[in-house]
Formats: sequence, C-alpha cells, structure tokens
Amino acid sequence: MFSNLFSNMFSNMFSMATHYSFLATLEVLGKLTFSAVAGGVVDWFGFQVAFLLFLTLSAGTALHVWTATFTGALREHQLKDQPK
Repeated sequence: MFSNLFSNMFSNMFSMATHYSFLATLEVLGKLTFSAVAGGVVDWFGFQVAFLLFLTLSAGTALHVWTATFTGALREHQLKDQPK
C-alpha cells in the first residue's frame, strides 16, 4: 500500500513538472514571436507609430480587465456575498 501511494506521488510530480515545462516553453515561444513581430512593426512604421500602437493595445487590455470586474464573474460573486 505504501509503495503504491509513494509511486503515485512521484508520478504526479513528474506529470506536474512536465506540464510546467511545457507551459514555460509556450510562454517563451509567445514572447519570442511577439518580439519578432514588434521588431518588424518598428522597422516598418517607425518607433513613434509602433509605440502608440502598443500603448493603445495595452490600454485596451487594461480597459477590458477594468470593465470585466464590473460585469463578469467577479461582480456576480460580489453580489452573491452581500447581505440582503
């Protein structure tokens, strides 16, 4: 019984390590792809235009997260926890 639990614990750790390595690899590939695309955008449009484009994309992401807190699952969770 103990050896079965012990082997299951290590197989789970191995699968977790493999999963983490795979996700870390995807993260690096995403960053590498974005840096290549960003370099091309800067070369094509110039630094100022590329900066404004990336600033707009960042602001759009921040705006999306900000509005999602008022309309999404977080808001539903806050409303559910309020006393009636």
